[in-house]
Amino acid sequence: MVSSFTTNKRIEQPANGDYPGNWNVPINNDWAILDAALGGQTNLNATGASGTVVLSSTQYQPLIINISGVLTADVNYQIPSPVGGQWNVNNSTTGAFAVTISSGGGGLSTVVGQGFITQVYSDGTNIQPTNTSAAIPNNSVTNSKLSQMPGLTIKSNITGGTANANDNTLSAILDTITTTQGAILYRDVSTWASLAPGIVGQMLQTGGSGANPSWAAGDVPVRQTVLSGPATNGLPTFLPATSVTLTLTTQNVGTGANSLVVTAANGFGAGGDVDVIGIATANLSWSLAPSATNFLMTTVSAGALTASISTLPIIYQYGGALSTTNGQYTFDIVGKQMYLGNGSVANPISTVCVGEAVTSGSGVTSTIAYAYEGYYDSGYITPLPTTTATVVSKNSNLGVDGALVQLTAKNLTADLNYSVGDINSSPMMQPTSGLVVPMPVSSTRNTVWFTTGGFAAWVIINKNTGVNAGPAVASWGYRLTAKRPW
Repeated sequence: MVSSFTTNKRIEQPANGDYPGNWNVPINNDWAILDAALGGQTNLNATGASGTVVLSSTQYQPLIINISGVLTADVNYQIPSPVGGQWNVNNSTTGAFAVTISSGGGGLSTVVGQGFITQVYSDGTNIQPTNTSAAIPNNSVTNSKLSQMPGLTIKSNITGGTANANDNTLSAILDTITTTQGAILYRDVSTWASLAPGIVGQMLQTGGSGANPSWAAGDVPVRQTVLSGPATNGLPTFLPATSVTLTLTTQNVGTGANSLVVTAANGFGAGGDVDVIGIATANLSWSLAPSATNFLMTTVSAGALTASISTLPIIYQYGGALSTTNGQYTFDIVGKQMYLGNGSVANPISTVCVGEAVTSGSGVTSTIAYAYEGYYDSGYITPLPTTTATVVSKNSNLGVDGALVQLTAKNLTADLNYSVGDINSSPMMQPTSGLVVPMPVSSTRNTVWFTTGGFAAWVIINKNTGVNAGPAVASWGYRLTAKRPW
């Protein structure tokens, strides 16, 4: 005959005729199991355990299950199905992980909190607390009775829906508002919100207690101009010299120092100058009009640049009535604002002219890239030109009339009592015998020049004697600078 075993505690039931003369063996074993079921203990060490650990009959037969050790992962102790019964589970583990008691039947399971003894029962499929309806008195759960939390975490639910609380880092909680690098967290009228990252050069400005913060252009060295971009020896290189088609595309524009940066003046505000900055990190293209001088316009919007053209020269004026001619750009120097006429009115617009392109019927014959920051500097050029009555011209490429032009001479080898490095800011010329005058300087929209004397090309006053004298031309260098008049 063969013995059978009970479902829940595996108590042996000897068949008729089994154990002749030895019934004490199964009977004593059964009484030991019953004794354990009434008050025995099994000890489980959770150190190093993880995942699901299926308990053996000798482990789940006792009434009391003690779990100790240092948790390094969540552990699920599973009682085989269809075993039923009751247990007192004592969780004395440490470590920021969970201990769960489940059934092999795949039903409900119960998490046993650290530092707690929880009484559970099994119906062969589900493991549940024996008392799920008991109310916890108000203010009765102290911090020491809560499960331990990892450092610098907050118990919260950040799933976006209804869920159990988890221990979340402050970073994870803030990530529910924004995960964008460079974003700014702020409080609006009713909740916390984020301000999207600004662009290079912008500054964070407050709108006061009744408004949200925003981005504004930082202080710019020169308003309404091309601030910077690709260059060689300080001169802009963002335009090709020609194009075989009527599409003109910038060159050398990229990231970092090769970004094309434009600042558009937008008048004035309570905090002073208001400017917007646009940046291109990839090449721009203009579709040009044939057989015309095309003014290359860029409009700033949300930190980016959009290309357009005008075949009408930009008007720069100090206040006064604005032109409403369709397509006419007018910059009010007093109000520091560009306007664009549409045939009836002139509307403010954040647009800057960055250069010019002259076209034939089918292509581009020449281009001008406007000087960065509205400033031209020839650097010192040596020797001084010796031919009389000669125009010495340079391409300043400022794009505006009335440039402030200055001509200086720098001593490179001692001459006329000047020392090396001395700068003469008023070189002169002699147009006729007996007459000495300052060297005349002149300009157009994109050119500056001076004219040497008709009788003596150069005259420099002796540093010590104050007497007019002709300089040793190889001992000097000349420099032309020009900047916008506003």
